[in-house]
Amino acid sequence: MSRTREFGVVSVAVLFGVLGLALLLSPGFSALLKGDAPAAVAAADEAGECLTSDAAAAEASGAASAAKPCRPCKDRPWCECTYQGAHRISCDPCCYQDYAGQITCFD
Repeated sequence: MSRTREFGVVSVAVLFGVLGLALLLSPGFSALLKGDAPAAVAAADEAGECLTSDAAAAEASGAASAAKPCRPCKDRPWCECTYQGAHRISCDPCCYQDYAGQITCFD
């Protein structure tokens, strides 16, 4: 193997090692390993991280959806509360946002 190729392989291995160590040392990840999902959500929220755990996302969004029930749009009766699983975020224009953050609007 040439020196350039060896350097590239070693560099990639070191990079993955550093990223793995950073992941293991993050407070949200260590709380998930212990099985404490609410603590993981709180730790990730404080650190500004985003968790992809469905249970954690459901728990976090459950309080938000319970606080704000969907109300019909006054001037747009066709603008329903959900569209293909995405929740409505505005009436004018009629926009929906899914869990991935993609926004779909109709006018």
